[in-house]
Amino acid sequence: MTGLSGGGWQTIFISSLDERVKLSDPVAGYSSFKTRARFLEDLGDSEQTPCDLGTVADYTHLTAMRAPRPTLLTFNSKDDCCFASGHALTPLMEAARPIFGLYGAENALRSHVNDVPGTHNYEKENREEFYKMAGDFFFPGS
Repeated sequence: MTGLSGGGWQTIFISSLDERVKLSDPVAGYSSFKTRARFLEDLGDSEQTPCDLGTVADYTHLTAMRAPRPTLLTFNSKDDCCFASGHALTPLMEAARPIFGLYGAENALRSHVNDVPGTHNYEKENREEFYKMAGDFFFPGS
């Protein structure tokens, strides 16, 4: 499952809760609630920041709940909308990495920072990283 922006938010939300989703690549679609408090451009639309979700979980938890299933977090370095990699990616990776480690699935959690063009996009470079991830887990050695 993959999607950009609102589709990225839907991707992490659905793929963390539904174990049938075998591979997930949310693109420029979310950050932790703590990050959103510091970077107001990350507030997103109201459905992306539900106050009732924040009482029991953060997007860091949803990311960690993906373990041990393949998960690629794709963010853009110069995102002109929201969720720029410089502040959004690290808290998510730091929260999820130990959980993937408990499963011995360190290689299943990956990240990609897009620089070309680096804006809010799901252009060639981001798609190529998704295809590589899908190839590595669904067609290893091919």
